[in-house]
Amino acid sequence: MARFEVYLSEEDRADLSEQGQELLSGDVVFAHRNAQTPPEEAERKGTQMLATFKSLAVDRMDLDEMVALKVFGDGLLKGYADHELVPPSWVGENVSELNREIGLRRRDNLEKARKSVNARIEALKPAPEKRQDLQKELEHINTALGE
Repeated sequence: MARFEVYLSEEDRADLSEQGQELLSGDVVFAHRNAQTPPEEAERKGTQMLATFKSLAVDRMDLDEMVALKVFGDGLLKGYADHELVPPSWVGENVSELNREIGLRRRDNLEKARKSVNARIEALKPAPEKRQDLQKELEHINTALGE
């Protein structure tokens, strides 16, 4: 049988019933809803986030990852400001790059949505109206070609 480790605060441990205390001593431990990430794991994740932020490669990231790193970068800038320190130039540069790329991807998503809505509107048009639109488009092309 597997053993699951759960990290509970002292307050959470005190709130457990007698049955809950027995579970903690058994092979299977059920997590409390508000269980905290162990400090070592939180430190490791923070170090990984910093490394990812330092070696920023937006072309290999999805939008969710970029937003998360943007929040992380904003936090770094705030931390430097709170301690009245000058942040390294790469922090501001990476935050700016993330802002730009997030904006571009947002625009791409909006353009895709607009194209989809226009296609749905076009599909709702009756056949004579579609034919008339195509005839106008053909006339425009013929005019451009000089015919």
